[in-house]
Amino acid sequence: MSPETQQARVEETAAKTLNVLFMYNGHTWDAYEILGLPAGAPLTAVTEAYQKMQKTMSPESREFMDTAYRVLQQELTRRSQGPLR
Repeated sequence: MSPETQQARVEETAAKTLNVLFMYNGHTWDAYEILGLPAGAPLTAVTEAYQKMQKTMSPESREFMDTAYRVLQQELTRRSQGPLR
């Protein structure tokens, strides 16, 4: 494998780690995408986007949006605490 190919794989893997995926109704979803945010957005941006969406979301979609927000909140809190010792 060429050095360029190896570097491309490393960059691809790094980009994927920013996404936060969750299962809902048997499908895999990207929580950032659901809230309309770029992968890796900080918790403050996640909270702002969620609160903005709450004002317009239908009752049918509330559970789905709540799940996306909760998953992001938990993951970002875990990441901010650093690795376990």
